[in-house]
Amino acid sequence: MIKVLTNLSFKSRIFLGFCTLIAMMIFIISVSLVQFSRTQTIAGELQTTSLPLAVLSADMAHDIVVIQNDLTDVSATHNPDGLKHAEQIAQDFNMDMKMFRERNDVTPAQLKHMESVETSFKQFYSVGKHMASVFMSQGIEAGNLVMVDFDQSVVDMNKQIADFKNRQLDETTQTLGKLVSTNLQSARNLMWISFLLIVIALSIAIYLTRYLSKLLGIDPIYAAGIAKEIAKGNFSRDIRLEPGDTSSLLHAMKMMQGSIQAFVAAQSEIAKKHAEGWI
Repeated sequence: MIKVLTNLSFKSRIFLGFCTLIAMMIFIISVSLVQFSRTQTIAGELQTTSLPLAVLSADMAHDIVVIQNDLTDVSATHNPDGLKHAEQIAQDFNMDMKMFRERNDVTPAQLKHMESVETSFKQFYSVGKHMASVFMSQGIEAGNLVMVDFDQSVVDMNKQIADFKNRQLDETTQTLGKLVSTNLQSARNLMWISFLLIVIALSIAIYLTRYLSKLLGIDPIYAAGIAKEIAKGNFSRDIRLEPGDTSSLLHAMKMMQGSIQAFVAAQSEIAKKHAEGWI
């Protein structure tokens, strides 16, 4: 493998260098797309599952408070209008339960927990209506006896809703944490890959520059000037080689210059001998 690389032409080396940089750029783009896809997946989970369920649990908790206030108000004022409003809120609560059960992303554990919530709600609402009815029909003393059961059902209901709400908030927090962690990881990965790309690009540039300098033995501009002088017949041009240079273009030009000088000197010697009659 090393021998093959050593025998590559300069054009092939440049082509290989640019191909390496292009491959690194493609790798960076691929990593970016993968990280973006992960971020998009987590954000989609947050948007379609965690946040909606957290909002739903908050709505249900609010419904419980409103129903409790309505039934307590009816018990205190003996005004039955509050029962109608409580019934409307109860229907909203049941509608939220229906929407929850119809979701495709609900886990069996969540569904089981919400079944417990629904059972507690039915108990809470039934006791609350009974309490209001007793207060209106039998008076305060009888109503106070039922209120004990209602207060306990309120405690149970609030606990069920609070547990569900806290779970959804915890899941939302975890999802947000995953999103932040993924973004930070993506930033770190891209930073290191970009740093690696810069190092490789500089290494390739330095390698090609040194290789070209070793190949020519001199800057291409000066090499062209020396070649032009030799072509015009200036064979006395001073050509200086780097220590140990035995294979560069400049070395070949110096050898050619020496050969031409020797040839010209030989021709001059022959012409001189011919003029003197030796030949």
